[in-house]
Amino acid sequence: MAAKPTTPTLQRPVDTRVQVAKQNLARAEQAAAATPSGARKPDPPILTADRLKGAEFERVIHTAAPAVGHTMEHMLTPAYWAHVAPKLKPWDRVEVRAEDGTFYAELLVLACDRTWARMHVLRWDDLSTQDVSLTEASQASASYEVKFTPNLRWHVIRKLDRQVMHKEAQTRADAELWLREHLKIVPA
Repeated sequence: MAAKPTTPTLQRPVDTRVQVAKQNLARAEQAAAATPSGARKPDPPILTADRLKGAEFERVIHTAAPAVGHTMEHMLTPAYWAHVAPKLKPWDRVEVRAEDGTFYAELLVLACDRTWARMHVLRWDDLSTQDVSLTEASQASASYEVKFTPNLRWHVIRKLDRQVMHKEAQTRADAELWLREHLKIVPA
């Protein structure tokens, strides 16, 4: 009998990749065996995909506008948040903007329940002090008063007849500026 001619076998790309992977594995095993006492540095931890989420799905940023006279000490008392505690959850943020514009704060909810919330101060900025009530404008004229109320915001009142002369200023400084300009035109 005559021998059959052999045809060259073609390797598929998958077979080539498998052979390369086996060769790389063999090299890695040889390198591991060559290290003294088989000591190998542990791989660093890797964050898995299920542990990375959009922040807007994990926490909420709330805004609070405390009334005039509320302080940081009040806000750090867990009972202060009793009426809004059901809306909060740990890791939420609360932006606190004083109604009279005297401070701005960012608080982090550490723990909460139905009637309390424990906060951590991330940021606290005193924008102006309410204790400094005698400003340049009020010293210049005892006939006017710069005051804050929720409905009128910062406003200027003529003391003689309690007439509101200027209203809805965003800050105390804006109301005082208006009063200084007004006093240049109309003497007290």
